[in-house]
Amino acid sequence: MGRAQPCGAFGQLGGLVAPIHGETDRVDIRTEYVVCDLCGSDQYRLLFCARDTRTHLVHCQFPLVQCERCGLVFVNPRPTREELEKLYPPGEYYSLQEPGTMWQGGRGKLKSYAIRFISGRHDTPLAKLGTLLLGRMISVSVPHIQGGRILDIGCGSGAYLDLMQEVGWETYGVEPSEVGAKWARANGHDVFCGELLDATYPPAFFDAILMHHVLEHVPNPGAVLHECHRILKGGGLVLVNVPNFDCYDRVTFAESWDPLDVPRHLYHFSISTLRQALEQAGFEVMRFRYRTWFTSRQFYSSSFRSLKESNSSRRRLVRAYIRTFLLKPVQFLFSMNRGQRFAVTMTAYARKMAEGDESGSHG
Repeated sequence: MGRAQPCGAFGQLGGLVAPIHGETDRVDIRTEYVVCDLCGSDQYRLLFCARDTRTHLVHCQFPLVQCERCGLVFVNPRPTREELEKLYPPGEYYSLQEPGTMWQGGRGKLKSYAIRFISGRHDTPLAKLGTLLLGRMISVSVPHIQGGRILDIGCGSGAYLDLMQEVGWETYGVEPSEVGAKWARANGHDVFCGELLDATYPPAFFDAILMHHVLEHVPNPGAVLHECHRILKGGGLVLVNVPNFDCYDRVTFAESWDPLDVPRHLYHFSISTLRQALEQAGFEVMRFRYRTWFTSRQFYSSSFRSLKESNSSRRRLVRAYIRTFLLKPVQFLFSMNRGQRFAVTMTAYARKMAEGDESGSHG
């Protein structure tokens, strides 16, 4: 318990992380130790160490620890804010794609159609049919409110806001990248360049807030969720989409699991810890939606490549192939909680209870 110990060639010396032996693209990266953001405890255990396998901008390992009190998993020590800003180069990180590229190709066009169809016809028979047929293609679907205000935190170039604007939403965004914010504004969205806590939106201003693969990136998820609660109207919705740390594939690949994306993903949520975070901020968690990525070739190729690059033993590689391609389909077929167990990503739908609303939460 307590401070995580250095991992292999990882070293903590005077606030600087030493690179993996023989890799010197980034010589040093400054880090900081933190307590658990969910419960404030400084007691945690080391799970494993992982490295940046997506952008390869920094060649060192980062410890993932789990809070002994509440179970939250997070990177500790982690890069300082100044260092983190250097790890999101324009054009290299997927959320900063140029406008118009997100929905290209047959699958992209079908996904954009599904989002517009479902979000533009909320609570109608057509919307329910669309959700049944097309809902599995998309991570989030926002209930439609004609003329309502929606905020996309981490909106990138505004690809999702483009679709929401088409079906009648008044669109707002928060984006830390100046490049992404500029692209989104060019399409008519009201975008604040910076962090949510600096945007100073009025209280009870938005009808819906979306965080699509954002909460795991921020250094202060609790403060962000509390601010979302403040600026939402009573009865307003917040949709939080994150990787599912407890899923089958994460157990299979461990430190080589592609969605870990260290060190940019500072926090790694399970269903339990995401629910705790939302409820602590004052939200009522209505339901979870799960996405399995069961046949994603890109996901598996990235995870297996990372596993091979980590010099894993032949035995471990064979075990990963067996678990993925032989055992997983059988266990998935007979699982009673396949969504929770096999979902690579999950979306929590939560609402700010209206004044006088004392209804309880339900999963």
